[in-house]
Amino acid sequence: MEPETAAAAITVSDGGDKKLAAVSKGATSLALGWEDTLPTPSVRNDTASYDLGDGQTLTVTALKQASPRTSSSTRSPAATSPTAFRSP
Repeated sequence: MEPETAAAAITVSDGGDKKLAAVSKGATSLALGWEDTLPTPSVRNDTASYDLGDGQTLTVTALKQASPRTSSSTRSPAATSPTAFRSP
């Protein structure tokens, strides 16, 4: 999925892979991945929502400023499964 207008090229997963979102402009790029294979999202306007099960939803919104906004979980994660964000 790609927005119609943005300051850079934005791609958001349509499911079936682990590549959540990518932003690129010229030779510069940034990609966000997900640990598990993503389900097919429901899409409304510029937002893709992935039902991760167990009450958790991952949403990605493609913004015109070329920075995808992500948020995860409609409830607090279990203590045995903490949320982690990694950046190389």
